[in-house]
Amino acid sequence: MNVLSKSQQVSVIIFGANGFLGSLITRKLYSSGFEVLPIIRPGANKSRLDDLVNLKVLEVETTEWQKMIAKCNPNAIICAQWSGVSKKDRDSFEIQNKNIEPIMNLAIAAKESNTSTFICLGSQAELKESTETIEEVFYNSATHAYGVVKSKLHSQLKSLFEGSNSRFVWARVFSVYGPSDFSDSLLVKLFESEISGSEFIISNPSKFWSYLYEDDFASAMKQILENMNISGCVNVGNPFFNQIRDIVAIWKESLTYEPHHFELNQNNSGLFPRMGKLSSIGWKPSVSLSEGVQRTRTALRKHI
Repeated sequence: MNVLSKSQQVSVIIFGANGFLGSLITRKLYSSGFEVLPIIRPGANKSRLDDLVNLKVLEVETTEWQKMIAKCNPNAIICAQWSGVSKKDRDSFEIQNKNIEPIMNLAIAAKESNTSTFICLGSQAELKESTETIEEVFYNSATHAYGVVKSKLHSQLKSLFEGSNSRFVWARVFSVYGPSDFSDSLLVKLFESEISGSEFIISNPSKFWSYLYEDDFASAMKQILENMNISGCVNVGNPFFNQIRDIVAIWKESLTYEPHHFELNQNNSGLFPRMGKLSSIGWKPSVSLSEGVQRTRTALRKHI
């Protein structure tokens, strides 16, 4: 197996390093000894990285990001930036389509510089819910702008890097959760309803989902970066599926909670990623749903 060693001091540029997923990747690689260069927009909120006192975060206008690749000549590039992630923006093609050109410009620069590895984050939103297993291939069955544009970008990047010297990885990310997530996610909504005393109604409690704790996501991305034999589309999720009602029951510390046994059949719908590539290199999640939810709840309560 062709594996990168942290002793090689691999130079990794991470664009969008201040976001939820970008910060998780940055922290993991930095703590593992990689030479990391996080790049963010000027004035962007970088509170998720503030405690990394010896890490230099560059604030660079997005119009200059492409030039940073030629200037720094990194071994690897990770594109974690995306505008319009919040639910209110996901149906706007105008907002979503604005992401394509900047990322394609970075990819072109990476290809021209013979960058060893180019990783871009995809999303489970590229697919609609179904009863079928999600393979590590291209999909374009999305039902809203966010997923449609993600699939469009995936297709363009795949074509660009085909036959090049750069390894291209489309890391299709499923539901990542944890203390670093401040978005309008399920756990944050549950927390908000708890402190306000209001009832939070779940519209689809029986849906099965792939919930992945943030530490496990970060470790998966590190192993993808290190293992040069992994390329193309890679599902990054949890191979153990839970119904949405499970995560709600754990949050509420329900005494009647019992995990719902999963069997892939026509009666169970949701998102079921096949984790073939990560499993082939020995990766597996280490944080259970119960432990991850408890950690997240503790962190949110402490923060407030």
